[in-house]
Amino acid sequence: MDSLTGCMVICDFGCAHSSSDNSSDSNEEVGTRYYKAPEHLFGSKIYSSSTDTWSLGAIYAQLLIGYPVFAGENDIEQIGRVVSRLGKPSKKVEQDEMHDYPDTNKLMFFSDSYSDDDYEDEYSSESDDEEMEALRASRIPLKQVIDDENLSEIDKQLILGILTWSIKDRLTIPEVL
Repeated sequence: MDSLTGCMVICDFGCAHSSSDNSSDSNEEVGTRYYKAPEHLFGSKIYSSSTDTWSLGAIYAQLLIGYPVFAGENDIEQIGRVVSRLGKPSKKVEQDEMHDYPDTNKLMFFSDSYSDDDYEDEYSSESDDEEMEALRASRIPLKQVIDDENLSEIDKQLILGILTWSIKDRLTIPEVL
């Protein structure tokens, strides 16, 4: 980050397409897991600017607090980390946006019968105390994490506006600027 201009440049051309390729459908894997937007964790192949905005928000939050906000070891655990930090998506987001994601109904993260204790119980016999403490720490809601870090109100609002379930409600780059 350039402290004089306030500009941050993040470059990763792994999924870049030529400017003549107008297709928004892609069969490629999009993004590094810690920074992957939830719609892609649920199998969406539609790549949009909101995908990049989510990644930017996750990286920005990590730079401010000093550790990854969502640090799953695989895609399923990554979804669990997002749910732990953001809570479940609203019914409106599930109905209006997530119904198009191929893997939404394959997972039980949003069912009323699923609880965080189910996840911890499943892994508690295999995990040592350090791993269990890391799991518990990953359950702290995002709002509490950024409040605990004494961030500026602007930084808090940016992070909360970017890291949302809804691609429609996620801040755009012009709004971030």
